[in-house]
Amino acid sequence: MTQQRLVTTLAVALSLVAVLGIFAIGNDRLWWSHTRHDPAAPSASVGAPVTNASISAVDVDRCHAGALADDGIQTSVEHTIVAVVVSVKNLSSAPCTLYGFPGASFINNHGEIFDPGTIRADRVPARVLVPPGGVARVRLNWSSSGPDGSSCPQQAKIRLIPPDETEAVLIGTARFFTVCDRVHVDPFEPS
Repeated sequence: MTQQRLVTTLAVALSLVAVLGIFAIGNDRLWWSHTRHDPAAPSASVGAPVTNASISAVDVDRCHAGALADDGIQTSVEHTIVAVVVSVKNLSSAPCTLYGFPGASFINNHGEIFDPGTIRADRVPARVLVPPGGVARVRLNWSSSGPDGSSCPQQAKIRLIPPDETEAVLIGTARFFTVCDRVHVDPFEPS
């Protein structure tokens, strides 16, 4: 089996496992983007579901911010809630994995960072295999109005920090976002 076919087969299998919810990882495996690396976290395996007891047949490294790029953003606004789906593309020549929740902050049109804080969704993350040139996505939402209806600062870009990284991937937007509250984040998922 060629390496490309093996990577594609592995990506499809892991995506199917994630979508069907065949495996789960306990809450002790959740971590913020830039807090720590968990060496006990499961790694991707060829031909078997990922479990804590699995011994990896193929050691796939995590996705590093420098190898990821903005691959688009979808936005919807309902009343005062802004919901976005951010896609990131693996620019490297090797597959990588995203496991967990991103960090998220913003940059205004003056280049200043605005970090309102994040709240993780009550979802168990799955390890997402991102092949070279492949895409993963993550959902974010926040309030665009203050508690008393007041306006809040406008932001020009999203700073998305991959799990276990400290550097951000800059996500350009076609419009300015008004951000008034902490950002609710889902875990990464296959695109």
